[in-house]
Amino acid sequence: MAAFSFYFILFFGSSFVFQQTSSQVSVASGNPVSNCRAATSRAPGPPPGGRPGQRSPNCSVRSGQCMTTQCVEEGPYYKACSPLEQMGGQFLPQVCTNSARNDRLFINGTVRLVDASSPCGRPVRALLDIWHADAVGVYSNTSPASRDFTCRKRLITTSAGFFAYSTIMPGRYGTGRSEGYRATHVHVKVTPLDQNNNIIGPTLTTQQYFAHDLYAGAKDQCNECHSEDPTLVVYPQHSYDVKTYDGTWDILLPRMS
Repeated sequence: MAAFSFYFILFFGSSFVFQQTSSQVSVASGNPVSNCRAATSRAPGPPPGGRPGQRSPNCSVRSGQCMTTQCVEEGPYYKACSPLEQMGGQFLPQVCTNSARNDRLFINGTVRLVDASSPCGRPVRALLDIWHADAVGVYSNTSPASRDFTCRKRLITTSAGFFAYSTIMPGRYGTGRSEGYRATHVHVKVTPLDQNNNIIGPTLTTQQYFAHDLYAGAKDQCNECHSEDPTLVVYPQHSYDVKTYDGTWDILLPRMS
């Protein structure tokens, strides 16, 4: 796992526990972060992804020696206003409740934003809106009236852009377009924020994939979803036992115009 500069990680049974060594930043009342519909609305900028059946635009561009993170379509299962957590609490945020019966997944990374002096990006505070299928490939209820937010979570990074969360490895599911399955994936919306949680740039909508997935790339039923793109692929390693994985995924947002 990548070094955690502000945290010590302790492992107890099925939970990671964080002890923070720096101060925690509060969420201001009436801020776009607490107003979830404002925070998840699409800001002007590059499109978040193509329409179903059409390949998402190639919005990954070279910046110095780096490539910005590719955008991917939102898909049909997004639901706004999932529970909000902030890095720095006692426990590592859980997107989907861990269980020893499932393949457990721990992801960490840093959000960076390209600017004139930092072609590979400077760390930036951000809001991550994360959702994925459960262990058997089913998404929780997407109705706005439903309070079922299983495998859904919003997460605020540290001021240095660091994030980490635990979840389960999403189950595979088919779309009915052809034989096979979708590549195993996690949906993420990334919105850059200032230190007062005001939105400072467009939201990137994308998907996170996993190395060595048989159904990534040419076999992915969503052939427009860029599951072969190197900016989206995590290389998970076994940790603690054969059914626990951890991996690092850094996100590079394009320069604001």
